[in-house]
Amino acid sequence: MSIRACSSSVFIVAVSIVILTGCVTTKPINEMAFPLENTDVKIDATQKEIETEVSATNPAAAGGGLLGVFIVHAIDSTKNRRAEDAVSSLRDALVDVSIAESFSSRIIESGLTTALTRLEPEVLFDIPDENYVHERNFIEIHPSVRISNDLSDLLVSLELTEYELNGKGEPFRSGFFQSYTFVHPMQEPENDNDRDAFANSWLALGTEAKQDLIFKGMDATIEAAGSHVADAGWTIAENTRYRIPDYTGPRRYFLWRNTENMRWLVPNARSNQVIITHRDHIVRVR
Repeated sequence: MSIRACSSSVFIVAVSIVILTGCVTTKPINEMAFPLENTDVKIDATQKEIETEVSATNPAAAGGGLLGVFIVHAIDSTKNRRAEDAVSSLRDALVDVSIAESFSSRIIESGLTTALTRLEPEVLFDIPDENYVHERNFIEIHPSVRISNDLSDLLVSLELTEYELNGKGEPFRSGFFQSYTFVHPMQEPENDNDRDAFANSWLALGTEAKQDLIFKGMDATIEAAGSHVADAGWTIAENTRYRIPDYTGPRRYFLWRNTENMRWLVPNARSNQVIITHRDHIVRVR
């Protein structure tokens, strides 16, 4: 395993390449023949603290993943003090825990990287600068831990993206993209979008409970990704659907797989997005 600490400046070249590609057509993961023979695996371990969904809208972070990570608060200019306290409590719960190291070590120990490719994984703890040299095509594993802007949901995600190099050795997104997101929705308050109520719910959780929840999300996404890579197809019961009332409201999902406490859901058979949540958070609908 290679561990590299690079310059923390934005990977400008890669950002421009991704923007220029526009809409990229990707092939489904079930068309891949894993493990790949001559493809690198790069784990994006650049996350320093818990993020918020608004991070992705920061123009400096265009492209996401290894292309730029900047931490911003989920609080707008009117800044609600209780909401700030709630975000801080989540970050404080991880003050002695490195999100990047914990997530990346779990990924490697699970065997996911060896299932993807026969080459040793490279762990990047800082964003590569313009001098970084890609030696060959690669799969990026981008883990993240974030909270929704209204504080209603904890989201732990794992994204797998395939990149190829052009004639100049510059990466562009090609091949497959697949995401796995563990969702822990807080119960909807009586007043819709009551950020104060959500903040109080997070503050009521103890430090260990917050840590356990985040670690549970990490393990759940890695398990789903590993299972999918090992058996890229999935069977869904098309006559039965499920909702996550406190997260997606009326939107319906098909059940992909049950584990002891979790449910893996997909919007359709060819989806590149998997939602994972505790069985108590879903309801069955016809």
